[in-house]
Amino acid sequence: LSGQITDAQGRLNLANLVVNGKVQDVGQRQFTRLFERLGLPQQELSALIDGMTRAQAKASGDSGNAPLMPPSITQLGWLGLSQSTVLAITPHVSLLPPNTPVNINTAGIDVLLAAIAGLDMASAQKILQTRESRHFRTLSEVRELLGSNIDIPESTLAVASSYFEVRGRLRLGDAMVDERSLVRKQGIEVTTLWRERGAFDREFGPGTAQVPR
Repeated sequence: LSGQITDAQGRLNLANLVVNGKVQDVGQRQFTRLFERLGLPQQELSALIDGMTRAQAKASGDSGNAPLMPPSITQLGWLGLSQSTVLAITPHVSLLPPNTPVNINTAGIDVLLAAIAGLDMASAQKILQTRESRHFRTLSEVRELLGSNIDIPESTLAVASSYFEVRGRLRLGDAMVDERSLVRKQGIEVTTLWRERGAFDREFGPGTAQVPR
């Protein structure tokens, strides 16, 4: 038995792109930067936003000819993304409740550059180097590190998390079972939001802790 815990808020939240059927300017700019950083076609981002808008309209009963909102990142092809783009963004994105911020303490460099407007590579490296010795306790500490030229809004950035992805792998001889769950932690209470089984081969990334048993 082995397992891993990943901070889901160390990634960009796809649900921040479209909220209540309306495209969110900040979310769109963040994902534009991510697609540019990863060298992905902007027309696919436009297709994703359009698909999410139509899917939310369908969920509210306003449109019968629209895609369903996919329950997981691997099914984003429903909204117009190519398989290669889905694979490229998977380590950097999550599907959480709308307006969930990115955790600066666990986000990888690509997510930091996408999430923080005006952040350059040198400043992103300063964040990574600083948190190697200790995590940021407040956003004020991040602002002090980066200076006044870079905006660190509380609406989109944070230094703590409530959502985590938990994976487990059970191996019995030649048989192997993988399970993945999204949990929400509020104080001492932990709630499982969804659980699925399948083959999850993504390597450990930023914000991940391996838990061998």
